[in-house]
Formats: sequence, structure tokens, C-alpha cells
Amino acid sequence: GSRAELACDCGVLHGKTEELPFAEVELESKEGAPDAAKALGVDDYIATGMERDSDGNYTEGTDYDLDGVFFSSMRQTLENSRRNGCMVGIRFRYDANGVRNPEPATFDQMVRHIEQIRADGFLEDYKDIICYVESGFVGCYGEQWGGKYCSMEDKAKLLDLMLDVVPDSIPVTVRTPNIFAKWAGIEESDLGDYVLEAGSQAARVGLYNDGYMG
Repeated sequence: GSRAELACDCGVLHGKTEELPFAEVELESKEGAPDAAKALGVDDYIATGMERDSDGNYTEGTDYDLDGVFFSSMRQTLENSRRNGCMVGIRFRYDANGVRNPEPATFDQMVRHIEQIRADGFLEDYKDIICYVESGFVGCYGEQWGGKYCSMEDKAKLLDLMLDVVPDSIPVTVRTPNIFAKWAGIEESDLGDYVLEAGSQAARVGLYNDGYMG
């Protein structure tokens, strides 16, 4: 099932990258690193997107819409990042522990989560500090492997939606070049000759490497 949780997997403010400190904020399914959240000033490391029972526990294996706690926590993290002079990279993901097929039961439910993110508007409101948004979402760790929706077709559909949802000034990154090729309708072997048009959606697409902050 899908759980959504505010996490800052690499979010400890660990020095400057060029001119500004950098924080990576992720939407996870597990608790992640409370110390990282504390460093960004998140008071409560609260899972959202799932219903609580009478004891305050979430129901595993059941898909729910994201709730207000997620959005308020996300905004608090972004506001604290802005206040502390940080630039932020964002990945949305359903898994933090390498669990296979962690996504919602249907692709449409994942799309609904993305549309909720669009409707809330926090990406637009904090676009001045967001340096990129990883397409993420699907597969183990949001790395786009080992999930229900990790075919090239699904990842190209996801990229197309993210380019529409994320403000134009923010790049959207994919895990591997062949995802871009599938989305652009070209062969991977033609990537070397592909010419990006300035200001096009294709010019907004980059790559993310999961080892860069290891």
C-alpha cells in the first residue's frame, strides 16, 4: 500500500554546495532519519497519506489520499530551508527500505497523489529554493526499479506528468537516459545527436544519480 511521509534522507545541513547549503527532501514510506528532520526544524516526523485507527496507528497495505499533515509538514520544512538559506532537491517516493512494489495498487492513485501536490501549490510557492525535482515515485527508494510501474512506458508517462505539475523554472530529473529517450520518442542510440530547443520541456529534463550524496 502507499504511505506518504515527510523525510529528509540527506537533509542534515552538512556544508555548502557552491554558494548555498543543500538539503534533499523526500516523500517516504518509513520514518527515515529523525535527526535529519530535526536539523531542518521539523517538530514532528509524522507519516501521512494513511488513515489512523483509534490508537493512532496507520493501516498498512491500504491506499489513501495525502492529508493535510503531509502538506503542512512539507511547507514547514521548505520554509525552514528558505529561512536558513538552503537550496532543496526533492524526491517523492513510497519506500525507504528497498521494499518491492511499494506503490499504490493503481497507477491512477499515484497520479491522484501528484495532482494533490499540484493543487496544494507548495512547489510554486517555494520554487525560489527548489533546484530540481526528481521524477522519483516509482520503485524501491523511488529509484525507478523493482516497482509496479517501472516499465519505460510508465516512467515516460510519469515524466510527462511531472513536467506538467512542476513549475517551469524547476528542472525535473530522471534516473536513466533511456527514460528521456522513451518520453521524447527517439531511440536511445540517437541521444548523442538530439538537439534540445531552448525553452522546451525537453530542456528541463536532467539525470539524477543515487550515489552522489552517499
